[in-house]
This record gives sequence, C-alpha cells and structure tokens, in this order.
Amino acid sequence: MNKNSLYFLIFISFIAGCGKSEIEIQKEKIRQQADELRIKIDSTQNAIDSARAGLDSLMYKIKQDSSEIDSMMKKINPLK
Repeated sequence: MNKNSLYFLIFISFIAGCGKSEIEIQKEKIRQQADELRIKIDSTQNAIDSARAGLDSLMYKIKQDSSEIDSMMKKINPLK
C-alpha cells in the first residue's frame, strides 16, 4: 500500500468517525426534545384531569340542587 492510499484511508475513517458523532449529537437533541414534549404532555394531562374533576364536582352539585328544586316544587304546587 502506498502512502497516498494510507492517508486516504485515514481520512475516510476520520470522516466516518465525525459523521457518527454528529448522528449521536442529533440523537441526543431529539431525545431531549422528546423528554421536553413528554413533560409538557404530562402537565397538560394533569390540567385536563383537574378541570375534569372540577366539572364532575359541579355536575354533582347541579344534580343535587335540581333534585332539591324539584322537591320544593312538588311541595309548592299543591298549595296553588
């Protein structure tokens, strides 16, 4: 093998090594972005769950109030 071939092989292996590290850097960036998105999704899901619990509580209160109003109306109607 002559000197030029050796330099060429060293150059190719150097370029290939750089490409792999660049790919690893990109993978790490993508992993970090995915982690950030998971955190945002979890936070949004927690907010949705909290709002849903509040709505369920309000619906229960409305049903109780509605039953109470119906009961009072039944007592008032015969008095008319």
